[in-house]
Amino acid sequence: MGMRLNVIRKVTVLSN
Repeated sequence: MGMRLNVIRKVTVLSN
């Protein structure tokens, strides 16, 4: 769960 959120957060930052 935590790892998945971490990946999504990283992708969001990269997308931004």
